[in-house]
Amino acid sequence: MTSQTLPLNLIPKGVCPRLYVSQYDKGQEWNFDIYAGTEAYTIPSGSTVTIQGTKPDKTGFQYACSFSGNRVTATEQQQMTIIAGDVPTEIRIEKNNEIIATLNFIIAVEKAALADDTVISETDLPLIEEAIEVLGHADELVQRIEGDVTTSGNNALKAEGFAVGQQNGSDVASGSPYYHNSAKYYKEQAANSASTASNKASDASGSASAASGSASSASTNALKAEGFAVGQQNGGDVASGSPYYHNSAKYYKEQAADSASTASTKAGEAAASAQAAAQSAAHLTIDSAMSTTSENALQNKVITTTIQNLSNQVSSLEEENGYYNLCPPLTNILTGTGISWQLKDDMSSVANGAATSMNQIATEMFTLEAGTYKINGLPSGGGTSSTFKMWLLDFSSGTETALVQMTSTSDYTFTVTADNKLVLRADVYKNYTASNLNFKPMIRKSDRTSNTYIPYRAKNLKLTQKTIGLIDNQNVNGAVNMIYPIESSKTEGGLVYTLNEDNSLTISGTPNGVSGFAYRNNNGAFLRGKSVRLKINPSTQYANNKWYVAFIFRETEGGSNLARYDLELGGSNYQDEKVVTVPANTNYIMVQFNLNGSTVALNTTVKPILAVESYDGPYVPYSGKSNKELTEDVASLEDNKQPKFISAGDSVTSCRITFTSGHGGAQGSLALVVVDGGFVCLGFWSNKWQRAWANVGQSETVTSSDNDANGITLTFSTSTTVYVLPIYDADGCVITKIT
Repeated sequence: MTSQTLPLNLIPKGVCPRLYVSQYDKGQEWNFDIYAGTEAYTIPSGSTVTIQGTKPDKTGFQYACSFSGNRVTATEQQQMTIIAGDVPTEIRIEKNNEIIATLNFIIAVEKAALADDTVISETDLPLIEEAIEVLGHADELVQRIEGDVTTSGNNALKAEGFAVGQQNGSDVASGSPYYHNSAKYYKEQAANSASTASNKASDASGSASAASGSASSASTNALKAEGFAVGQQNGGDVASGSPYYHNSAKYYKEQAADSASTASTKAGEAAASAQAAAQSAAHLTIDSAMSTTSENALQNKVITTTIQNLSNQVSSLEEENGYYNLCPPLTNILTGTGISWQLKDDMSSVANGAATSMNQIATEMFTLEAGTYKINGLPSGGGTSSTFKMWLLDFSSGTETALVQMTSTSDYTFTVTADNKLVLRADVYKNYTASNLNFKPMIRKSDRTSNTYIPYRAKNLKLTQKTIGLIDNQNVNGAVNMIYPIESSKTEGGLVYTLNEDNSLTISGTPNGVSGFAYRNNNGAFLRGKSVRLKINPSTQYANNKWYVAFIFRETEGGSNLARYDLELGGSNYQDEKVVTVPANTNYIMVQFNLNGSTVALNTTVKPILAVESYDGPYVPYSGKSNKELTEDVASLEDNKQPKFISAGDSVTSCRITFTSGHGGAQGSLALVVVDGGFVCLGFWSNKWQRAWANVGQSETVTSSDNDANGITLTFSTSTTVYVLPIYDADGCVITKIT
């Protein structure tokens, strides 16, 4: 059973998740992992979970689901996929007949190529299979079509023989099987029987009645025979409504002749197509190398271009995702005078000036996956203590350890574990004069042969993580109200503070001491220098009690106040709204309700808002995550992770490449095998993995064998490194070295 897994969140993120299926599918297992924000949501014991939705025809469905922990499991039913289009669907969680959670998503039903009730023509063969069959059996097809023509002609002669005892307009010989078996013969025999019956009637008066009946029956049979033979009775054509009209031997003879003519025409057309196909098949053996100019469309213009595009995409993936050059740029100036450094657009670093002391510049600290690598990029003319060098340093032990000292432009090989904390440093020694001295550090995996400089590109995940720390990424995204409570309901100083579901606060009771309740915003840095509006929105005003709200700005959470503004919510100085400018250096904004020992009873609900100055609307609860939180969510998305090549490890001359056990593949599954000097494309069709194409250089060849639903064995003429990039529906790839 196949399955899909879709994460669903109790906190909507604006884009409804989509589950992609095909029309008429059923039986697939669907797993839904439920989250509340970034935390897994545990479904309460005793809950009832259902999946329900509305199809494009406005009819609905509802089915029970199972669950465990935060995972809900449903089985795909045909009613869910019976109609193509978007099906709004929800997972509903109920307990004690109350709905405690709903999670919406879309079942995107892709329209089937062939509807369930479509009548399939017997002559409509799948085009690809027909092309393969024609190419592989062109001569056989011509012979078979010619045989069909011959058979059609023979059937026409048989029809004529059984109808009137003739073939091609001439009477058949007395020894022919049609001589005594034609409709015409039986008609004549029926007529003879009628005459004989009449004679017998005159000779045997006692049998007159019976003979008369026989004669009548024989006459009737004669009419039937004539009708079924030539579509006539008593010499005249039968009416169009007669059962003999379309059921006479003569009619079928004519139809057989027409069919033979049509078959002959079709045979000629098919023969011409087969001949053209055979010529195309002959073309496939002519080209000895890949080409984009050959007139052989199937082999070269289509396959070559497609595979070359895939190869280009792989190269693009390597460069764009930092797969090739794994060395960050030299950006951290450590020490030195006299040298100026410039970071170029290609991430290389240029030094200019006369060094009056040791000058050093380094990369940020980075790690590599465990393995063996090569490093290069030192400019020519260096390598001594009076010129310049580069060092690859390891700080895993807490102190500096030199892994590589680079004194030439050559490649240097080194091995690391995943725990190594690495820094690359460039040194320009005292008294050396640098003139456009260009350092181009490049670290690549040891099996990458080219040492031509490729700019460093940070991985998508790393870039996303970096944006989390940007100052303008701390803002609350899409939220009108930018403060939230940091306390829960409590009783203090004679008052009951009840925090409501919408984050408003109900205060009741008679104060007998000092008490308070706090709201906060931790992203004040984004608001520095901006005008903001604080609104309290109390449901009831009190003229005599003394209570107020303190509006506090701080650099650190427990530090001294940068500024404080008070709103008095009672008495003659009543004020429940204020616009102020956020001080520089603000990181924390506190909103603190304070009440003294007034004896006036309170029963009011306050709805505090901290918003931009321009907002003067009604109360809106705190909503939305900060950009920081949203960016962290993006960083965890599967399609934001580094694309992975699967490596064979050592060089091989023969290897077995398999995919997920029991995978079985699907028509169109695709994987690209990258080898020294070229590539091999693997595809899945006819229920097994097959080599679709190969381009491994002029001096190498590749053969395939032992291919089945799980994988394929490749053998190369010379030893090569092997990497596999799963492209589509090729999960769980494993490369096993044979030799």
